[in-house]
Amino acid sequence: MVATISSNVSEIRTKVRRLTASPSSSQLTDDQIDEAVQTAYVQELPADVKSQFFKEVVDVYLEPNQDRYALAGEINTVSNPDVNTSGNVYESIREPVYVEGRRAKFYKDRGQFYADWPRTATLDTSLTGGATTGNITAIDISGAPTVEITTASTTGLQNGDVVTFANVGGTTELNGNSYAISNLTATTFEVTQAAPSAFTSGGTWSYAIQRFSTTLSAPTLQQEIVIGTKVGGQSLRLKDGGDGVIYNANQADTVGEVAGIDITGAPTLIVTTKEPHGLTDGTSVTFANVSGTTELNNNSYVIANASATTFEITQAAPTAYTGGGTFTATNVFYGSIDYVTGALSLTFPIAPDADEAINIWYYWYTAGRPYAVLYWKNELIVRPVPDKVYRVEVEAYKYPDQFTDDENTPILKQWWQWLALAASIIILSERQDMEGVTNLAPILERQERLIRNRKANEEIGQRNATIYEGSQGVPGIPFANRYW
Repeated sequence: MVATISSNVSEIRTKVRRLTASPSSSQLTDDQIDEAVQTAYVQELPADVKSQFFKEVVDVYLEPNQDRYALAGEINTVSNPDVNTSGNVYESIREPVYVEGRRAKFYKDRGQFYADWPRTATLDTSLTGGATTGNITAIDISGAPTVEITTASTTGLQNGDVVTFANVGGTTELNGNSYAISNLTATTFEVTQAAPSAFTSGGTWSYAIQRFSTTLSAPTLQQEIVIGTKVGGQSLRLKDGGDGVIYNANQADTVGEVAGIDITGAPTLIVTTKEPHGLTDGTSVTFANVSGTTELNNNSYVIANASATTFEITQAAPTAYTGGGTFTATNVFYGSIDYVTGALSLTFPIAPDADEAINIWYYWYTAGRPYAVLYWKNELIVRPVPDKVYRVEVEAYKYPDQFTDDENTPILKQWWQWLALAASIIILSERQDMEGVTNLAPILERQERLIRNRKANEEIGQRNATIYEGSQGVPGIPFANRYW
Protein backbone atom coordinates (compact mmCIF):
# COMPACT_ATOMS: atom_id res chain seq x y z
CA MET A 1 0.00 0.00 0.00
CA VAL A 2 1.35 3.41 -0.99
CA ALA A 3 1.54 6.00 1.80
CA THR A 4 -0.43 9.21 1.29
CA ILE A 5 0.93 12.70 1.79
CA SER A 6 0.13 14.29 5.13
CA SER A 7 0.33 18.02 5.70
CA ASN A 8 -0.82 18.38 9.29
CA VAL A 9 1.04 19.84 12.28
CA SER A 10 2.55 16.47 13.23
CA GLU A 11 4.08 16.08 9.77
CA ILE A 12 5.37 19.67 9.83
CA ARG A 13 7.11 18.96 13.17
CA THR A 14 8.74 15.85 11.73
CA LYS A 15 9.99 17.82 8.73
CA VAL A 16 11.39 20.56 11.00
CA ARG A 17 13.33 18.00 13.05
CA ARG A 18 14.89 16.63 9.87
CA LEU A 19 15.77 20.07 8.49
CA THR A 20 17.31 21.23 11.79
CA ALA A 21 19.01 17.91 12.56
CA SER A 22 17.15 17.74 15.88
CA PRO A 23 15.56 14.29 16.13
CA SER A 24 15.36 14.35 19.93
CA SER A 25 12.98 16.44 22.04
CA SER A 26 15.94 17.14 24.34
CA GLN A 27 17.49 19.04 21.42
CA LEU A 28 14.28 20.70 20.28
CA THR A 29 10.93 20.44 22.09
CA ASP A 30 7.59 20.25 20.32
CA ASP A 31 6.62 23.55 21.98
CA GLN A 32 9.67 25.26 20.45
CA ILE A 33 8.79 23.86 17.03
CA ASP A 34 5.14 24.89 17.40
CA GLU A 35 6.13 28.44 18.32
CA ALA A 36 8.29 28.73 15.20
CA VAL A 37 5.56 27.22 13.00
CA GLN A 38 2.89 29.57 14.39
CA THR A 39 5.21 32.56 13.89
CA ALA A 40 5.88 31.58 10.29
CA TYR A 41 2.20 30.97 9.53
CA VAL A 42 0.73 34.06 11.21
CA GLN A 43 3.48 36.62 10.62
CA GLU A 44 5.79 35.57 7.78
CA LEU A 45 3.55 34.41 4.97
CA PRO A 46 4.22 36.58 1.89
CA ALA A 47 1.87 39.56 1.82
CA ASP A 48 0.53 38.81 -1.65
CA VAL A 49 -0.38 35.29 -0.53
CA LYS A 50 -2.18 36.63 2.54
CA SER A 51 -4.09 39.12 0.43
CA GLN A 52 -5.48 36.30 -1.71
CA PHE A 53 -6.38 33.69 0.88
CA PHE A 54 -7.12 35.66 4.05
CA LYS A 55 -9.45 38.30 2.70
CA GLU A 56 -13.13 38.54 3.52
CA VAL A 57 -15.92 41.09 3.37
CA VAL A 58 -17.00 42.42 6.77
CA ASP A 59 -20.13 44.48 7.42
CA VAL A 60 -20.03 47.48 9.75
CA TYR A 61 -23.41 49.00 10.60
CA LEU A 62 -23.50 52.77 11.03
CA GLU A 63 -25.77 54.50 13.54
CA PRO A 64 -27.42 57.92 13.15
CA ASN A 65 -25.28 60.83 14.36
CA GLN A 66 -22.26 58.65 15.13
CA ASP A 67 -19.16 59.18 13.01
CA ARG A 68 -16.61 56.92 14.74
CA TYR A 69 -16.63 53.13 14.90
CA ALA A 70 -13.98 51.36 16.97
CA LEU A 71 -13.04 48.24 15.10
CA ALA A 72 -12.48 46.30 18.31
CA GLY A 73 -16.25 45.97 18.31
CA GLU A 74 -16.61 45.22 14.60
CA ILE A 75 -13.60 44.29 12.50
CA ASN A 76 -11.59 42.89 15.42
CA THR A 77 -14.34 40.76 16.91
CA VAL A 78 -12.88 37.43 17.93
CA SER A 79 -14.71 34.77 15.94
CA ASN A 80 -13.09 31.86 17.79
CA PRO A 81 -11.90 32.68 21.32
CA ASP A 82 -10.21 29.28 21.59
CA VAL A 83 -7.94 30.25 18.71
CA ASN A 84 -7.24 33.91 19.32
CA THR A 85 -8.03 35.63 22.60
CA SER A 86 -6.27 38.90 21.81
CA GLY A 87 -8.97 40.29 19.53
CA ASN A 88 -6.29 41.03 16.92
CA VAL A 89 -8.01 39.02 14.21
CA TYR A 90 -7.67 41.35 11.22
CA GLU A 91 -4.48 42.87 9.91
CA SER A 92 -5.98 45.76 7.95
CA ILE A 93 -8.73 46.84 5.61
CA ARG A 94 -8.34 48.06 2.04
CA GLU A 95 -10.31 49.29 -0.91
CA PRO A 96 -12.96 48.96 -2.14
CA VAL A 97 -15.33 50.20 0.57
CA TYR A 98 -19.07 50.35 -0.12
CA VAL A 99 -21.88 52.19 1.68
CA GLU A 100 -25.17 50.48 0.90
CA GLY A 101 -23.75 49.12 -2.33
CA ARG A 102 -22.17 52.34 -3.60
CA ARG A 103 -18.43 52.75 -3.57
CA ALA A 104 -17.08 55.28 -1.07
CA LYS A 105 -13.90 57.30 -1.07
CA PHE A 106 -11.45 55.45 1.19
CA TYR A 107 -8.66 57.13 3.15
CA LYS A 108 -5.79 55.93 5.30
CA ASP A 109 -4.19 59.37 5.53
CA ARG A 110 -5.74 61.50 8.28
CA GLY A 111 -4.33 64.72 6.84
CA GLN A 112 -5.88 64.11 3.42
CA PHE A 113 -9.21 63.11 4.95
CA TYR A 114 -9.51 66.32 6.96
CA ALA A 115 -8.22 68.37 4.04
CA ASP A 116 -11.16 67.09 2.00
CA TRP A 117 -13.54 67.21 4.98
CA PRO A 118 -12.33 70.17 7.07
CA ARG A 119 -13.51 70.67 10.64
CA THR A 120 -14.36 74.22 11.69
CA ALA A 121 -14.60 74.56 15.47
CA THR A 122 -17.25 76.71 17.16
CA LEU A 123 -16.51 78.51 20.44
CA ASP A 124 -19.28 78.96 23.03
CA THR A 125 -18.57 81.47 25.84
CA SER A 126 -22.08 81.83 27.21
CA LEU A 127 -21.15 80.40 30.64
CA THR A 128 -19.15 82.28 33.28
CA GLY A 129 -18.15 81.45 36.84
CA GLY A 130 -19.98 83.40 39.53
CA ALA A 131 -21.97 83.22 42.75
CA THR A 132 -25.54 83.30 44.01
CA THR A 133 -26.05 85.40 47.15
CA GLY A 134 -28.83 86.19 49.57
CA ASN A 135 -29.59 88.22 52.70
CA ILE A 136 -30.33 86.48 56.00
CA THR A 137 -33.57 87.51 57.68
CA ALA A 138 -33.59 85.02 60.57
CA ILE A 139 -31.59 82.18 62.16
CA ASP A 140 -33.27 79.57 64.38
CA ILE A 141 -30.76 77.82 66.72
CA SER A 142 -33.32 76.01 68.86
CA GLY A 143 -32.47 72.68 67.24
CA ALA A 144 -28.66 73.10 67.54
CA PRO A 145 -26.39 71.79 66.23
CA THR A 146 -28.95 72.02 63.41
CA VAL A 147 -29.32 75.69 62.48
CA GLU A 148 -32.14 76.93 60.22
CA ILE A 149 -31.41 79.90 57.98
CA THR A 150 -34.25 82.04 56.61
CA THR A 151 -33.71 84.14 53.50
CA ALA A 152 -35.82 85.87 50.86
CA SER A 153 -35.34 83.12 48.27
CA THR A 154 -33.27 79.96 47.82
CA THR A 155 -33.63 79.89 44.03
CA GLY A 156 -30.56 78.32 42.46
CA LEU A 157 -29.67 76.16 45.48
CA GLN A 158 -29.90 72.40 45.94
CA ASN A 159 -29.45 70.17 48.96
CA GLY A 160 -25.74 69.45 49.33
CA ASP A 161 -24.61 72.81 47.97
CA VAL A 162 -21.91 74.54 50.01
CA VAL A 163 -22.66 78.11 51.18
CA THR A 164 -20.38 80.61 52.92
CA PHE A 165 -21.54 83.18 55.46
CA ALA A 166 -20.42 86.76 56.14
CA ASN A 167 -21.38 89.67 58.46
CA VAL A 168 -23.83 87.64 60.53
CA GLY A 169 -24.79 89.40 63.78
CA GLY A 170 -25.01 87.29 66.92
CA THR A 171 -24.41 83.85 65.32
CA THR A 172 -20.87 84.91 64.49
CA GLU A 173 -19.64 81.28 64.44
CA LEU A 174 -20.95 81.11 60.86
CA ASN A 175 -18.88 84.02 59.54
CA GLY A 176 -16.18 83.04 57.07
CA ASN A 177 -17.13 79.35 57.23
CA SER A 178 -18.67 77.08 54.60
CA TYR A 179 -21.40 74.50 55.15
CA ALA A 180 -23.25 71.90 53.11
CA ILE A 181 -26.97 72.73 53.20
CA SER A 182 -29.92 70.39 53.73
CA ASN A 183 -33.73 70.41 54.08
CA LEU A 184 -34.04 73.12 51.45
CA THR A 185 -37.35 74.96 51.07
CA ALA A 186 -38.33 78.05 49.05
CA THR A 187 -37.05 80.38 51.80
CA THR A 188 -35.05 78.25 54.27
CA PHE A 189 -32.20 75.77 54.51
CA GLU A 190 -30.30 74.07 57.33
CA VAL A 191 -26.61 73.85 58.26
CA THR A 192 -24.80 72.14 61.15
CA GLN A 193 -22.91 74.27 63.70
CA ALA A 194 -22.09 73.21 67.26
CA ALA A 195 -22.92 75.65 70.09
CA PRO A 196 -24.18 78.57 67.98
CA SER A 197 -24.92 81.96 69.50
CA ALA A 198 -28.31 83.63 69.17
CA PHE A 199 -28.90 85.60 65.99
CA THR A 200 -29.31 89.37 66.28
CA SER A 201 -29.43 90.76 62.74
CA GLY A 202 -27.94 90.95 59.28
CA GLY A 203 -25.59 88.74 57.36
CA THR A 204 -25.36 87.21 53.93
CA TRP A 205 -24.82 83.78 52.42
CA SER A 206 -23.17 83.03 49.09
CA TYR A 207 -22.99 79.98 46.88
CA ALA A 208 -20.22 79.74 44.30
CA ILE A 209 -22.06 78.32 41.27
CA GLN A 210 -21.08 74.74 40.46
CA ARG A 211 -23.89 73.76 38.07
CA PHE A 212 -24.15 75.13 34.54
CA SER A 213 -26.18 74.32 31.44
CA THR A 214 -26.39 75.56 27.88
CA THR A 215 -27.44 74.34 24.44
CA LEU A 216 -24.86 74.07 21.67
CA SER A 217 -25.60 74.16 17.96
CA ALA A 218 -26.50 70.61 17.06
CA PRO A 219 -25.89 67.90 16.21
CA THR A 220 -22.29 67.89 17.50
CA LEU A 221 -19.40 65.52 16.80
CA GLN A 222 -18.51 62.93 19.41
CA GLN A 223 -15.07 62.99 21.10
CA GLU A 224 -14.53 66.54 19.84
CA ILE A 225 -15.79 68.71 22.73
CA VAL A 226 -13.10 70.53 24.73
CA ILE A 227 -13.93 72.76 27.71
CA GLY A 228 -11.53 75.05 29.54
CA THR A 229 -11.82 77.31 32.60
CA LYS A 230 -9.98 78.10 35.85
CA VAL A 231 -10.61 76.69 39.32
CA GLY A 232 -8.65 78.18 42.20
CA GLY A 233 -6.46 80.00 39.69
CA GLN A 234 -5.47 76.73 38.02
CA SER A 235 -6.43 75.72 34.48
CA LEU A 236 -8.97 72.94 34.20
CA ARG A 237 -9.50 71.12 30.89
CA LEU A 238 -12.46 68.87 30.23
CA LYS A 239 -13.43 66.73 27.23
CA ASP A 240 -16.15 64.35 26.17
CA GLY A 241 -15.47 60.64 26.03
CA GLY A 242 -17.65 59.85 23.03
CA ASP A 243 -20.32 58.36 25.30
CA GLY A 244 -22.00 61.62 26.27
CA VAL A 245 -19.93 62.01 29.45
CA ILE A 246 -17.73 65.06 30.19
CA TYR A 247 -14.63 64.32 32.27
CA ASN A 248 -11.23 65.73 33.28
CA ALA A 249 -8.92 65.59 30.27
CA ASN A 250 -5.80 65.22 32.43
CA GLN A 251 -6.97 62.87 35.16
CA ALA A 252 -6.89 59.08 35.04
CA ASP A 253 -7.56 56.48 37.72
CA THR A 254 -4.73 56.49 40.28
CA VAL A 255 -3.89 54.16 43.18
CA GLY A 256 -1.62 55.28 46.03
CA GLU A 257 -0.61 54.49 49.61
CA VAL A 258 -1.50 56.53 52.68
CA ALA A 259 1.44 57.64 54.87
CA GLY A 260 -0.51 59.59 57.49
CA ILE A 261 -3.82 61.24 58.38
CA ASP A 262 -3.98 64.36 60.56
CA ILE A 263 -7.38 64.66 62.29
CA THR A 264 -6.60 67.64 64.56
CA GLY A 265 -8.64 69.98 62.35
CA ALA A 266 -11.64 67.63 62.10
CA PRO A 267 -13.98 67.53 60.28
CA THR A 268 -11.18 68.60 57.89
CA LEU A 269 -8.60 65.80 57.59
CA ILE A 270 -5.16 66.15 56.01
CA VAL A 271 -4.09 62.98 54.18
CA THR A 272 -0.38 62.49 53.48
CA THR A 273 0.64 60.08 50.71
CA LYS A 274 3.85 58.04 50.45
CA GLU A 275 4.55 59.26 46.91
CA PRO A 276 3.50 62.39 44.97
CA HIS A 277 -0.10 61.69 44.00
CA GLY A 278 -0.56 64.07 41.03
CA LEU A 279 -4.20 64.74 41.95
CA THR A 280 -6.04 68.03 41.60
CA ASP A 281 -8.78 69.66 43.66
CA GLY A 282 -12.19 68.18 42.92
CA THR A 283 -10.94 64.63 42.32
CA SER A 284 -12.91 61.84 43.99
CA VAL A 285 -10.92 59.36 46.14
CA THR A 286 -11.98 56.10 47.79
CA PHE A 287 -10.08 54.58 50.74
CA ALA A 288 -9.40 50.99 51.76
CA ASN A 289 -7.53 49.14 54.53
CA VAL A 290 -6.97 52.25 56.66
CA SER A 291 -6.24 51.39 60.31
CA GLY A 292 -7.46 53.66 63.07
CA THR A 293 -9.41 56.11 60.90
CA THR A 294 -11.61 53.27 59.70
CA GLU A 295 -14.48 55.66 58.93
CA LEU A 296 -12.75 56.30 55.59
CA ASN A 297 -12.72 52.69 54.39
CA ASN A 298 -14.91 52.04 51.31
CA ASN A 299 -16.13 55.65 51.31
CA SER A 300 -15.50 58.33 48.69
CA TYR A 301 -14.49 61.95 49.22
CA VAL A 302 -13.85 65.00 47.05
CA ILE A 303 -10.37 66.35 47.79
CA ALA A 304 -9.35 69.99 48.31
CA ASN A 305 -6.14 71.97 48.91
CA ALA A 306 -4.05 69.37 47.13
CA SER A 307 -0.25 69.66 47.28
CA ALA A 308 2.44 67.27 46.00
CA THR A 309 1.95 64.69 48.78
CA THR A 310 -1.12 65.90 50.72
CA PHE A 311 -4.78 66.64 50.21
CA GLU A 312 -7.76 67.44 52.44
CA ILE A 313 -11.07 65.64 52.86
CA THR A 314 -14.07 66.15 55.18
CA GLN A 315 -15.09 63.47 57.70
CA ALA A 316 -17.08 64.08 60.88
CA ALA A 317 -15.87 62.52 64.17
CA PRO A 318 -12.85 60.63 62.80
CA THR A 319 -10.80 58.16 64.86
CA ALA A 320 -7.04 58.65 65.22
CA TYR A 321 -4.96 57.14 62.42
CA THR A 322 -2.69 54.22 63.31
CA GLY A 323 -1.30 53.10 59.97
CA GLY A 324 -1.68 51.63 56.49
CA GLY A 325 -4.32 52.24 53.88
CA THR A 326 -4.63 52.90 50.17
CA PHE A 327 -6.66 55.32 48.09
CA THR A 328 -8.04 55.09 44.57
CA ALA A 329 -8.63 58.32 42.68
CA THR A 330 -11.31 57.98 40.04
CA ASN A 331 -11.73 60.34 37.14
CA VAL A 332 -14.39 62.88 38.02
CA PHE A 333 -17.36 63.12 35.69
CA TYR A 334 -18.23 66.78 35.20
CA GLY A 335 -21.42 66.49 33.19
CA SER A 336 -23.09 65.23 30.06
CA ILE A 337 -23.76 66.19 26.45
CA ASP A 338 -26.60 65.13 24.19
CA TYR A 339 -24.88 65.05 20.80
CA VAL A 340 -28.17 65.22 18.89
CA THR A 341 -29.86 68.12 20.72
CA GLY A 342 -26.69 69.90 21.90
CA ALA A 343 -27.94 70.03 25.53
CA LEU A 344 -24.86 70.37 27.77
CA SER A 345 -24.88 70.22 31.57
CA LEU A 346 -21.84 70.67 33.81
CA THR A 347 -21.33 70.17 37.54
CA PHE A 348 -18.00 71.22 39.04
CA PRO A 349 -16.95 69.63 42.38
CA ILE A 350 -15.26 72.98 43.10
CA ALA A 351 -16.77 76.08 41.51
CA PRO A 352 -14.98 77.87 38.65
CA ASP A 353 -13.42 81.18 39.57
CA ALA A 354 -15.75 84.18 39.61
CA ASP A 355 -16.02 86.01 36.27
CA GLU A 356 -13.92 83.28 34.60
CA ALA A 357 -15.30 82.27 31.20
CA ILE A 358 -16.08 78.60 30.58
CA ASN A 359 -14.84 78.15 27.00
CA ILE A 360 -16.50 75.34 25.05
CA TRP A 361 -15.03 74.25 21.71
CA TYR A 362 -17.12 71.89 19.60
CA TYR A 363 -17.99 70.90 16.01
CA TRP A 364 -21.50 70.82 14.65
CA TYR A 365 -22.48 69.21 11.35
CA THR A 366 -25.22 68.40 8.89
CA ALA A 367 -25.99 64.68 8.78
CA GLY A 368 -26.41 62.77 5.52
CA ARG A 369 -25.51 59.65 3.58
CA PRO A 370 -21.78 58.86 4.02
CA TYR A 371 -19.54 58.54 0.98
CA ALA A 372 -16.08 58.95 2.57
CA VAL A 373 -14.42 56.58 5.05
CA LEU A 374 -11.18 57.05 6.99
CA TYR A 375 -9.40 54.05 8.51
CA TRP A 376 -7.20 55.42 11.30
CA LYS A 377 -5.75 53.69 14.39
CA ASN A 378 -8.14 50.77 14.18
CA GLU A 379 -11.16 53.02 13.83
CA LEU A 380 -13.51 53.97 11.00
CA ILE A 381 -14.53 57.63 10.67
CA VAL A 382 -17.22 58.45 8.12
CA ARG A 383 -18.36 61.63 6.35
CA PRO A 384 -20.96 62.96 6.14
CA VAL A 385 -21.97 61.86 9.62
CA PRO A 386 -24.81 59.33 9.11
CA ASP A 387 -28.40 60.52 9.31
CA LYS A 388 -29.74 56.97 9.58
CA VAL A 389 -28.57 53.36 9.70
CA TYR A 390 -26.26 52.31 6.85
CA ARG A 391 -24.28 49.19 6.08
CA VAL A 392 -20.62 49.63 5.19
CA GLU A 393 -18.85 46.75 3.45
CA VAL A 394 -15.08 46.62 3.85
CA GLU A 395 -12.51 44.12 2.62
CA ALA A 396 -10.67 42.91 5.71
CA TYR A 397 -7.41 40.99 5.74
CA LYS A 398 -7.27 38.38 8.49
CA TYR A 399 -4.36 37.00 10.39
CA PRO A 400 -4.34 33.22 9.87
CA ASP A 401 -5.89 31.29 12.74
CA GLN A 402 -3.18 29.62 14.78
CA PHE A 403 -3.03 25.83 14.90
CA THR A 404 -4.64 24.26 17.96
CA ASP A 405 -4.39 20.53 17.23
CA ASP A 406 -1.87 18.05 15.83
CA GLU A 407 -4.26 17.28 12.98
CA ASN A 408 -4.69 20.92 11.90
CA THR A 409 -3.48 21.81 8.41
CA PRO A 410 -2.74 25.16 6.73
CA ILE A 411 -5.55 26.72 4.71
CA LEU A 412 -3.92 25.22 1.60
CA LYS A 413 -2.28 21.87 2.27
CA GLN A 414 0.49 22.57 -0.26
CA TRP A 415 1.89 25.18 2.14
CA TRP A 416 3.05 22.60 4.68
CA GLN A 417 6.57 22.32 3.27
CA TRP A 418 6.95 26.11 3.13
CA LEU A 419 5.89 26.27 6.78
CA ALA A 420 8.40 23.58 7.79
CA LEU A 421 11.20 25.40 5.95
CA ALA A 422 10.28 28.84 7.34
CA ALA A 423 10.03 27.46 10.91
CA SER A 424 13.37 25.70 10.50
CA ILE A 425 15.05 28.92 9.40
CA ILE A 426 13.62 30.70 12.46
CA ILE A 427 15.04 27.98 14.74
CA LEU A 428 18.44 27.92 13.01
CA SER A 429 18.63 31.71 13.16
CA GLU A 430 18.08 31.61 16.92
CA ARG A 431 20.92 29.08 17.18
CA GLN A 432 23.13 31.41 15.12
CA ASP A 433 23.53 28.57 12.57
CA MET A 434 23.94 30.82 9.54
CA GLU A 435 25.26 28.01 7.38
CA GLY A 436 22.03 26.06 7.94
CA VAL A 437 19.99 29.17 7.14
CA THR A 438 21.94 29.69 3.92
CA ASN A 439 21.37 26.09 2.87
CA LEU A 440 17.60 26.26 3.39
CA ALA A 441 17.00 29.74 1.91
CA PRO A 442 16.94 28.69 -1.79
CA ILE A 443 14.61 25.77 -1.01
CA LEU A 444 12.26 28.17 0.81
CA GLU A 445 12.32 30.53 -2.19
CA ARG A 446 11.37 27.65 -4.48
CA GLN A 447 8.38 26.80 -2.27
CA GLU A 448 7.31 30.46 -2.36
CA ARG A 449 7.40 30.38 -6.16
CA LEU A 450 5.22 27.28 -6.18
CA ILE A 451 2.71 29.01 -3.88
CA ARG A 452 2.65 32.07 -6.11
CA ASN A 453 2.23 29.96 -9.26
CA ARG A 454 -1.21 28.94 -8.08
CA LYS A 455 -2.19 32.60 -7.70
CA ALA A 456 -0.78 33.45 -11.14
CA ASN A 457 -2.70 30.57 -12.75
CA GLU A 458 -5.95 31.75 -11.16
CA GLU A 459 -5.45 35.27 -12.57
CA ILE A 460 -4.87 34.17 -16.17
CA GLY A 461 -7.45 35.94 -18.34
CA GLN A 462 -8.39 38.40 -15.60
CA ARG A 463 -8.32 42.04 -16.71
CA ASN A 464 -6.33 44.39 -14.45
CA ALA A 465 -8.25 47.37 -13.04
CA THR A 466 -6.97 50.87 -13.86
CA ILE A 467 -7.46 54.26 -12.25
CA TYR A 468 -9.52 55.38 -15.26
CA GLU A 469 -12.32 52.87 -14.81
CA GLY A 470 -15.74 54.14 -13.81
CA SER A 471 -14.87 57.73 -14.67
CA GLN A 472 -18.39 59.00 -15.30
CA GLY A 473 -19.21 61.54 -12.61
CA VAL A 474 -22.24 62.60 -10.64
CA PRO A 475 -22.55 66.40 -10.66
CA GLY A 476 -22.24 68.08 -7.29
CA ILE A 477 -20.88 65.06 -5.41
CA PRO A 478 -17.15 65.14 -4.52
CA PHE A 479 -15.12 62.15 -5.74
CA ALA A 480 -18.15 60.91 -7.65
CA ASN A 481 -16.07 60.13 -10.74
CA ARG A 482 -14.60 57.15 -8.95
CA TYR A 483 -16.63 56.43 -5.88
CA TRP A 484 -20.35 57.00 -6.39
